[in-house]
Amino acid sequence: MKNITKIALSAAFVLAITFIISCIPPMIEVYPTYPTISSSSIVVDDLSSSETAPSSSSSSFDEPSSSSSIELSSSSVLPSSSSSSSAATYAVKYEANGGVGAPYGQEKIHDIPLTLNGSTPTRTGYTFVSWNTAADGSGTPYHPGASYTGKTGLTLYAHWKANTYTVKYDANGGTGAPPSQEKIHNISLTLSGAVPTRQGYIFVGWNTAANGNGVPYLPGAIYTGNAIVTLYAQWKAIYIVKYDANGGIGAPPDQEKIHDIPLILSGAVPTRSGYTFVIWNTAANGSGTSYAPNSNYTTNANVTLYAQWKADIYIVKYNANGGNFVVPRDQEKIHDIPLTLNSTPPKTGPGYEFVGWNTAANGGGTPYIPGAIYPDNTSVTLYAQWRCKADVGPSINYVGENYNSVVICSQTWMAKNLNYSVDGSSCYDNEESNCKKYGYGRLYNWATAMALSSSCNLGSCSSQIGTKHKGICPTGWHIPSKDEWSTLVSNVERSKGCTNCAAKHLKATSGWDGCSASGTSITSLNSKSCLDSYGFSAFPGGGIATQVQGIKVKEDGSWWSTTERSDDSKKAYNRYAHNSYENFSEELVGDRGDKVNFFSVRCVKD
Repeated sequence: MKNITKIALSAAFVLAITFIISCIPPMIEVYPTYPTISSSSIVVDDLSSSETAPSSSSSSFDEPSSSSSIELSSSSVLPSSSSSSSAATYAVKYEANGGVGAPYGQEKIHDIPLTLNGSTPTRTGYTFVSWNTAADGSGTPYHPGASYTGKTGLTLYAHWKANTYTVKYDANGGTGAPPSQEKIHNISLTLSGAVPTRQGYIFVGWNTAANGNGVPYLPGAIYTGNAIVTLYAQWKAIYIVKYDANGGIGAPPDQEKIHDIPLILSGAVPTRSGYTFVIWNTAANGSGTSYAPNSNYTTNANVTLYAQWKADIYIVKYNANGGNFVVPRDQEKIHDIPLTLNSTPPKTGPGYEFVGWNTAANGGGTPYIPGAIYPDNTSVTLYAQWRCKADVGPSINYVGENYNSVVICSQTWMAKNLNYSVDGSSCYDNEESNCKKYGYGRLYNWATAMALSSSCNLGSCSSQIGTKHKGICPTGWHIPSKDEWSTLVSNVERSKGCTNCAAKHLKATSGWDGCSASGTSITSLNSKSCLDSYGFSAFPGGGIATQVQGIKVKEDGSWWSTTERSDDSKKAYNRYAHNSYENFSEELVGDRGDKVNFFSVRCVKD
């Protein structure tokens, strides 16, 4: 009886536990097993048996009423079972593996196929593919709703595939857009480096908006967005800047100007013979907008820039070339434009005759007359070509003797030898008639001619010689210096265009043996012309020399200068002419320069 009571209490306890569990919300589906109790073993007998119930001090159960009797059948207490033992079960768990919303676990009964849960978890940026027995997807895959027949517990891991986003390229009016690219979720994509083309435009980048108001991207940039996108080509219009040498050569190559981006113009400039580059201009005639090399061109338009030129200027200078007259002012000659030379002949002083201009001082270049056309594209100096002319000078009477004068270039000379009688003077061969004949004049030693003490013939008296030393000449006239004689010779030879020919043009036409105005021989086979081209009338008065023989009247003429010889104070320079010589030599030979000699004197006007 006691054992029956214990069994009855055990069954009641199991029923209580089952009730409590059924009241708890399930987290994981559990299929409990129940012990099988036969009806024959669950019988509550009458308490009036001989076994005594435990007292309250030794049992947790209250003593039931002695009049009650309870019999528990299998149908009213526990589920029935066909056998006395339960089948094995296996837990199937689900792991979202990075996602959320995995299904509750399931229990699979031994030998009974289990239909897997049809619901799936989610994960941002990923697509659910299947379940897998391995977290890395290397195990056995199962699809939602599939049948699981295994006889073991397992955990199924969600297997994911990252979403991909298509990056499309739109040439946006151009051609040659790159092919689309696939961008994987959360993995940066390097955009294509290829770029499209468009006639008349330059590609400047990509943009998420066709009008350029979206997000810009450059070729080869990194795209990190997790979204499908179309990238539109962005364009800037191109304008052509052309250069025209406009008559020159070497214009710079064309340049491309991008819309709204200033262009630095080329620094190269063309060249043009005879012209200097000034600037560029939008009009060939320079009436447009000017641009300097290396300046900014900001206009959004095609343009041709024309070189602007300034013709080179050449200076035409006029040189008096030693003449005593005023030359014209310089003139400017523009390249390729003929210049009319100053048409007014220069004003010459007495003794000069202007005969034209020449590009060479000696007359050996190109000749030009006043008012002629100068065509050359080069600067030039035009040298006056002139000749000395025999202008009549003033006439004077000096101590009863009349003297005419002649202007030869810048000098005025007496037209005959001085015939002033003074102590220290003589006539050739001491014949007074020789002083009057032809105009031979008197002969003087140097000191007498200088109107100095006779001691000056034996030593230097240069300190007593002035710049224009009067000597025995009349007032306003003076004895010529060595340099003044040289000037006379130079002027004559320049005017006549010859060298060593001054004596021919200064000798008198008469009074010389073997010399005639026509050059016809009279007495000598070596005769030369005596042209007296300027009226100077150099007469051969001969000379008296203590150390020199043969200074003969009609053959020789010597004229004193004021200039002493620096190497010998007893000598002085003189000019000498011979009937057979055309030159008017500066006497430096032997003793002919001794001051004690007697030579002719010519006076020159101050």
